Amino acid sequence: MNKTARHDRKPRATPAALQRAVRLRHDEASAGERRLWTLLRALNREGAGFRREAAVGRYVYDFAWLSARLLVEVDGGVHRLPGIAERDARKALAATMAGYRVLRFSTDEVFSKPLSVECALRKAGAMADRVPRAGCTRNPDQHRWKK
Repeated sequence: MNKTARHDRKPRATPAALQRAVRLRHDEASAGERRLWTLLRALNREGAGFRREAAVGRYVYDFAWLSARLLVEVDGGVHRLPGIAERDARKALAATMAGYRVLRFSTDEVFSKPLSVECALRKAGAMADRVPRAGCTRNPDQHRWKK
């Protein structure tokens, strides 16, 4: 019998997480999520495979690129509250234990430093050998895309 490491197996989403993901895809996304989705769609045109509201295990993540094992979350101000921050830490630990890498961006970051966010996503994609790092400049605080 071929034994695989835990992170080599795709964690099955629970039925409750799948239902939540479908509901969240149809509900109104936050402003930060809409802005980040615009950036992710541009990366998808270059070969990335991001999708919205993906269920992994018992949790739903804002965005996921499953083949690259990359999960992305956009955190608004509510994520700084103690109970929410603890839940986010458990969620990130579960993803890490399943072999995923989790990137978290604040809503402020998504709006004020979009190129920094893009570069972080490109680097994560390059680490997974999926998306070229081309496009990141030495000044990541510029507010436009470089191709």
